[in-house]
Amino acid sequence: MTNKADTIKSTTNAHFSLKDVAKSIVKNRSFGLLMACVVLLILASQLTPQLLTAKALNDMLKNNAIAGILAIGMLMVLVTRGIDLSIAATMVFSGTVISMINADNPEVPVFALVLLATGIGTVIGFYNGILVSKLKLLPIIATLSTLYVVRGLAYVVSDSRWIVPANFSNSYKSFAVGSLFGINNLIITAIIMFFIFYIVLTHLKFGRRIFAIGSSPDSAKVSGIKSDMVIIAVYAIMGAIAGFAGFLYTSNYAIAQSTMAMGMEMDVIAICILGGVSISGGTGKISGIIISTVLFAIISSFLSMLSGLSIWTDAIKGVLIIGAVILNIYTSRSAKQRALRERNI
Repeated sequence: MTNKADTIKSTTNAHFSLKDVAKSIVKNRSFGLLMACVVLLILASQLTPQLLTAKALNDMLKNNAIAGILAIGMLMVLVTRGIDLSIAATMVFSGTVISMINADNPEVPVFALVLLATGIGTVIGFYNGILVSKLKLLPIIATLSTLYVVRGLAYVVSDSRWIVPANFSNSYKSFAVGSLFGINNLIITAIIMFFIFYIVLTHLKFGRRIFAIGSSPDSAKVSGIKSDMVIIAVYAIMGAIAGFAGFLYTSNYAIAQSTMAMGMEMDVIAICILGGVSISGGTGKISGIIISTVLFAIISSFLSMLSGLSIWTDAIKGVLIIGAVILNIYTSRSAKQRALRERNI
């Protein structure tokens, strides 16, 4: 028979264990996101068992892979204290251009079209970088203007023309529907890009310079970092990723027209914020982006399978963003307080 002391001890241990979990979530965003994914998957297994089939999981990740890929570039932009609202417009413009070429000249190799789309995006990103670094325009203003300009160009170039599935060549459409070992090509592409940019941001000098600029622009300048060149490069890379995403998007949905992917840039920014990327710059991890992309995919797929709740998807995403921002602020303040306490000691 347990005595009163044992009961108090077990209750105290449970209290401390829950407290430790809460502290772990605050200190380690990836841990908190993983916990959220596990909880959602458990809930989904009870309410929508069909979500946990291999095909459903593959489709879920496939449909959100492009947003995850775009979030890689957005992470770098946000870390430098910038933002890019033109990524969806860049994706649409590059995708529309190469889709029209493919429809009218199917003999052009798909690889050449991918290079063209990436090049178009790089030019647009370079333009954004010049506006931000050399002309010193606020990133939100510079890229908002680019959004409208590029959307307008997409409309003019397409002449209101729609490229439909029947217009695409089989080789163009086959990439998004293809797979390796049962894993869709879009998911594999996302995994490869996550790995590449993990190496760039954690092991290369260029990645360290990105974080140095975001953490303290003045200190970065004093240390000899050419901030303008790094910022231009970051926006150019973001543009290149968006241009490449133009091919992935049009290949996946087999459609191209100037008004597609409206508001997608907001989903990408939301993924970054949820993944722990600070909008004040200097903080962000690829691991957080990966897990938040999966979390967004689970939420979207889960709610779409629940009758009457799919209309709440955007509202729930909004609540998650607010929660993530609050958690970012609390985490930042806690880190500063710990640093001050350590100095006093």
